[in-house]
Amino acid sequence: LQDLSTWARAAGDVVCCAAGDFVLVKGQVLTTCPQEHDLARGRDLRIARLPEGLRPSRPLQIAALSMGLQQARRGGPVPHLVTLVVTPDGWIQGLSAQENEGAIDLSVIRFSLSAGILLSDDLRLHICNIGASRLVAMQGSLEARNFSVDDHRLLAAVPPNCRPPSWMPFVVSGARSGGFHLVAAQPSASPGSGGSLRWADGVWKCDAVHLSGVMYEVAEEALGLPEQLVTW
Repeated sequence: LQDLSTWARAAGDVVCCAAGDFVLVKGQVLTTCPQEHDLARGRDLRIARLPEGLRPSRPLQIAALSMGLQQARRGGPVPHLVTLVVTPDGWIQGLSAQENEGAIDLSVIRFSLSAGILLSDDLRLHICNIGASRLVAMQGSLEARNFSVDDHRLLAAVPPNCRPPSWMPFVVSGARSGGFHLVAAQPSASPGSGGSLRWADGVWKCDAVHLSGVMYEVAEEALGLPEQLVTW
């Protein structure tokens, strides 16, 4: 990553690399995420920048954890969720409803440079074989829906070659300010079939969800199926 000491102090080495078509970021940045971008008041959303060739083709919105420097009553740091937006020009922007200084974990930034396959709305699925493992990543968002309706809790189905190994929870960003959602990747009850992404809980019951950053290693039995993504 470029040296951005003007905007943030590094709390450890922050690096990014390409693994096949995937871009992975590792490290933490110590900074304060403002509620809005206002340079005149010293509020800069930009906290880091990805190098050329390792940037997404469209904006990605990702939920991240910030370990605040403020101490709780029992002496530990106070964690809170922030929203990261990675733009095609490489900037990583941070927004938060709580303007507290903290160490933001950038390892949640993982995305693919390939086209992937469209699942629904603006949500795409990407896979990459690395060694003996197969990784699945989600990118993009789903339009707003009312999660009080059971049918709307099923976000997307995944094919058999992307079957999750078990129930796997993820915290993702919503479209509304301060809104985060708990979603889960889970295998189908039928052996040999795929799985699904389902909404489990959230701050808002009616919202759009951004699933960028969701990544998992597929079940062992899915490795025997072709890697190629096709409409199923």
